[in-house]
Amino acid sequence: MKKISLLSVFAIIFTLGLFSTNYSQTEKVIGKLYSKAEANSVYGAVKTSLKIDTEVLKHIISRTPDKILFNIVNGNLMVLNADRSVLFSNDVAQKSVKSDVIFHMFSTSQVAKLLELGGNNPTTTIELRDNNILTVTNGEESLEFSQICPPNCW
Repeated sequence: MKKISLLSVFAIIFTLGLFSTNYSQTEKVIGKLYSKAEANSVYGAVKTSLKIDTEVLKHIISRTPDKILFNIVNGNLMVLNADRSVLFSNDVAQKSVKSDVIFHMFSTSQVAKLLELGGNNPTTTIELRDNNILTVTNGEESLEFSQICPPNCW
């Protein structure tokens, strides 16, 4: 009887552990906010940058509740949702992107927080730096520490 009780307790703890691990993975916040000066110090100089109207970015955020992906592809800014559907591109002919093209994924909530902390800046800058680092900057605030997709496109 003691053995069955011990096994039952172990099974319950194990099951609860699985649920909490699954929950924490889906609720993980992707992206870290820095001051613009700190981002320049930590990640180095910006090599390539493109601007997007902050109001346009706010509209894009409203259409993708969880994750948002950025990259500069062939000189064009591209923004995708978590399903890798194109939400914005400077090249209006660019309606899709191959699944093996690398993008930088952030939590939408972190991008929204960046825009809030950046103040009333009318433009947001997507910046590529050395070592495949992408930062998103608004005003004197920057966002980095993205998840690379692929391989981590959850």
